[in-house]
Amino acid sequence: LQQFFHAAAVLQDAKTAVVAHGRRLSYRQLRAEALRLAAALRAQGAVPGDRVGMLLANSAEAAVTAWAVFEAGCVLVPLHAASRRDALVPVLRG
Repeated sequence: LQQFFHAAAVLQDAKTAVVAHGRRLSYRQLRAEALRLAAALRAQGAVPGDRVGMLLANSAEAAVTAWAVFEAGCVLVPLHAASRRDALVPVLRG
């Protein structure tokens, strides 16, 4: 999946990758934001293989976050934004 993202960013860098809630990102913009977030994840101590939970509704930010998690070598754990807290606690404690 990561190779697909990189290829798309190189081959279609100016084309629209994400449109959500009035926000539009090109592949170039999506990749740039994801690389910044991946660096921030690593700076916070994330290492390849770590699980990273994502509690976001479908959005441009969710796309950036997913790519960033993959870029950092981590495992994305999507959490449903409408989930109740008591349903999330066991998942987060893993």
